[in-house]
This record gives sequence, C-alpha cells and structure tokens, in this order.
Amino acid sequence: MSWNRKYRPHKLADLHLSAVKTNLQTLFEQKNIPQAFLFAGPKGTGKTSSSRIIGALLNEPKNADVVRSLFFDHTRSKKKFSDPDPKQALIRSILSGSSYTVQEMDAASHRGIDNIRELKERIALPPQEGLMTVYILDEAHMLTTEAFNALLKILEEPPSHVVFILATTELHKIPATIQSRTHLVSFTKATPTEIKNALQTVIDLEKISAEEPAIEMIASHADGSFRDAIKLLEMLCTDGSLAEEHVKKTLSLTDMAAVFDFISALTQKEPTKIVNLFKKMREQGSNEHYFHTSLLETLHQALLAEYGIGSTELNLSTTALLFILKEFSDSSLSKESVVPFLNLEIKSLDIIERASQKKTTKPQTKAELVGQTPTIRLPVSEPVSAVPSKKQIADLQKIESEIQTTSKSVTLSTSRTDGDAEELLNQWETFVKKVSKRNSTIGALLRSARPVSAHKHQITIGVYYTFHQEQLSDTKFLSKVQDIVESLCGGILEFTFEVISPPSSAELTNPTIEAKDLAQLASESLM
Repeated sequence: MSWNRKYRPHKLADLHLSAVKTNLQTLFEQKNIPQAFLFAGPKGTGKTSSSRIIGALLNEPKNADVVRSLFFDHTRSKKKFSDPDPKQALIRSILSGSSYTVQEMDAASHRGIDNIRELKERIALPPQEGLMTVYILDEAHMLTTEAFNALLKILEEPPSHVVFILATTELHKIPATIQSRTHLVSFTKATPTEIKNALQTVIDLEKISAEEPAIEMIASHADGSFRDAIKLLEMLCTDGSLAEEHVKKTLSLTDMAAVFDFISALTQKEPTKIVNLFKKMREQGSNEHYFHTSLLETLHQALLAEYGIGSTELNLSTTALLFILKEFSDSSLSKESVVPFLNLEIKSLDIIERASQKKTTKPQTKAELVGQTPTIRLPVSEPVSAVPSKKQIADLQKIESEIQTTSKSVTLSTSRTDGDAEELLNQWETFVKKVSKRNSTIGALLRSARPVSAHKHQITIGVYYTFHQEQLSDTKFLSKVQDIVESLCGGILEFTFEVISPPSSAELTNPTIEAKDLAQLASESLM
C-alpha cells in the first residue's frame, strides 16, 4: 500500500491544513453540523480525507446517541463526539473508501440530470450499516445546469439520514444557488510548514533517518499538495534514509537551469534538445508537476518584469511570454500519464512543428531577384535601426492580424514604374519617418530594414527575418506608402525585399536566450 493511502488522517485532529481542521472541529464541538458541505480547493489538500472522517464520525457507534439527537430528534445532546475507531469494521471501510454507507461518486462521469434523478431515488433508503449515509460528489463543478437544478431541490429538503459533501477544484463553476445551501470549507495550498509536519509524521512512523534540508526540498517541490509531497517522500527514500544529496541529485533537473534550457530549446526550435531534456528527466525520476509549475512561474515573473514589477533573467518580448504562457497554462499538461512528461513533450514538439510549417520557401537570391539587369550597388550606411529593440519586436508582431502573406516581390502599380529609386535611397530616413507617422507598424518594419541596392525604378530592401519579408511584400503595404514614394522620388517604384544576415555587432544576445531566436519564433512562426 502506498504511503499516501497508508497514512491518510483518521480523525479531525490529524488534518494537516490548520484552517480546515479548526473549521470542522468547531462544527462538531458546537454540534452545528449541516447536511450539505462544499469542499473547495486545489488537489491533494485533503478534501477526500476530510470527507471520509466526517462520514466516520457520523457512523461511529459511540456517537449514535448524539447523531440521533441532532439529525432525527432535532434536540441538543450533552454528549460530545468521539473520534472514529479504525478497529471497527464499518469505520475501517469508510476510511479506506470501500463502504456503501459513505459513497464516493465521480460527478465528471455522473454529470447528467438522469444521474441526479437516480441519486434522488437512492437517498430515500436508509443505510444498511450505521446511521447516516454520506454522499461525496467529487469534481462537482462538472455537473450540467439541469443536474445542478435537480440537485438543488434535493439539497433544500434532504432526508434526515443523508449528508452531502460536494468537492471541487473550481469553486467559481458551482452555481450561487448551490453555494447558498451548503457550508463552504475552503481548502488552500498547504504552507511549507504544514507540508513538513505531514512529512515528519510519515517519517516518524516509517522510522526514516531524514536530513532536514532534504525534507525542505521535498516540501518545496510538492507545490502545496500533501499527496504530491508524500509520493515524493516515498520515491526518494532509500534503505530507510532520506539524504540531502540524493534528493538534490534526483530533483536536479527541475531547478531553474532546466527551465531555462527548456525555454532556450523551444525558442530555438530544436526538437532534438527537447526530446533529450525530457528523456533525462524521466531517467532521473524528476517531478513533472513541479517542472511545469516552475516553468509557468518563471514566465509569469518575466511577464510581470515587463510591466516594472520585479526582475527577470529572461530576455523575452511581452508577446512571446504571453504566447508561451497561454500554450502551457493548461494544468492537464502535467497530470500523471503512462509515460512521464509525455503531455509536455508532445505540446513542445507540436509548437515547433507548427513553427516549421509556417516557414516560407527559401528566399530568392539577388541574381534571381534582379535578373540580368545591371544594378548600382550603393555604399551601405548605418541603417535607421540595425536590429529591432524588444519593444520594436513586440510592435512588429502585432501586425500579423493586420497583414497577410502574399508574394516576395510586388510592384506598386501594374501600369507604370517611373520613379527614381536612387532618390528614395538618398532620402531613406525621411521616407521611414513619413511612413511611421501614418502607420506605426509598417514604420517599425522599415526601421528594422535597410536599403541594399537601387537601379532605375527598382529598389531592393534587406530585412533580417522571413516574417518581415512576408509582411512588407503584401499589397497592403504598397498601397499605404505609394503617395509617399511618389512625393520623394517622382513616381512609382518596384520594391524587392530579401532576407539578409543581421550585422554581428548588432546582435542582441543573452547567455541563455537569444533575442533574435525568440523574435523568429514568436513573430514568423508561433503567433
């Protein structure tokens, strides 16, 4: 038997969440016990254990008189509730979850109105053993609207021998009408101290020699879940001992370095690195939930830093942070699966695959673009902005919803091209400023580009990313700048855009994440 099941609390005093323990103890001490509870909070915080303890208390033979007075005679008994005795067969079956007196129902698979109608028929029958039938509806938020309406009528006038406990991880999905007819008990993530106390109980009972730093590391990795903490403890104990070095080594890949390695591999679109990273995590027995949580927390902290709250080591644009957070925010990605980390691995590879599919064909060479016509190669001066700043990258990424990809080389007008390309080249900065005043997104694109060559009525513009090439080649761009081009160079030009390598001196890099890799990922591929 797993330690998590073996060492479930058997009485209210054993509950690990202090607020929950106090709440329930007060109800039983004052003999003010409702017939409908609503347990709401994260997984692994004791909702099921608390429900079973209530069922055991109400069916403990020593408590028969006080239960009858409260639920059947509606009088106040002077007797106090006694703790349930696990030696009793009925109590033992209740605490283990195998009793018909305390029935646990999965609302996710019994969510329809017909299921509630069936329940209504069942509750009319008194329990075969004990005095009170307790129905635990797990994942209660999954019930349909019709089912909730039917349940509401049951909760308004339940039989004297019935107590309902609705358990949910999503309180906001429980209708207000249901909440108003239940006693709410809020379960929160456990504090590190509460988790350490729970672990210490198991350590003492198992007679484990444990180092304090090792216990603290497990408590940190459990993310407020008693269940996850005890599972980790059982996994990491070897030969009756829990050593700091062993825990650190086993969980080493779930530290910040692993998170940064993952983000780097994702933004650089390297599936092999992704696969090898998860392979190593599986071999080390790393905790996927903790890794997933650490990833989201790291990205969220970076997002807050973008708005001046705190600081971060990541050099990511706001757009990219929001995109990756959205893609990985689903908690089901780190739920237990047959193959650990499988959901996260598939999601990561899917993102990279989508990015690869959105790549355009190989850009044309200069010779292909210009053909046999001789060109005037002009001296290259410093561009208005060699490589876009972080804010510019974010601005550039916004235009995807405004402009769609068409071709790589488009003429302003099919009827004529009679402007002086060299004149536009000479007034490039003026051109960019005029366009920026009219359309900030196109202006941002042009600020991150530079003119390469000009010949008669044709000008070739170099851009650093395929994404920029796609957007500037759209007819919408040409239509928005046509009159500005005419005013500067006396006519219409043919624009050609080609992808060139950015100057090495202008590269924006980070020891962990390269900004240009992220820009390519978030701009040309992932948005």
